[in-house]
Amino acid sequence: NNLREQMYRYRFEYIKDFSMHERLIEEHRVIYEAIKSKDKKTAAAAAVTHIDNQMESIAKQLNLV
Repeated sequence: NNLREQMYRYRFEYIKDFSMHERLIEEHRVIYEAIKSKDKKTAAAAAVTHIDNQMESIAKQLNLV
């Protein structure tokens, strides 16, 4: 539970960063379009990219990078 709460907190901070909004919207658009067209490979790759970008941002917030 504690890890989940910590991840939620940092993800929330990531979303609050207005400089990331364009990228977030584009990442979600790519995922949505891939799912809509039933392109599993593209959807999976886009989801991995999205998660990696969030992890990188969180690591920066924690001064780990």
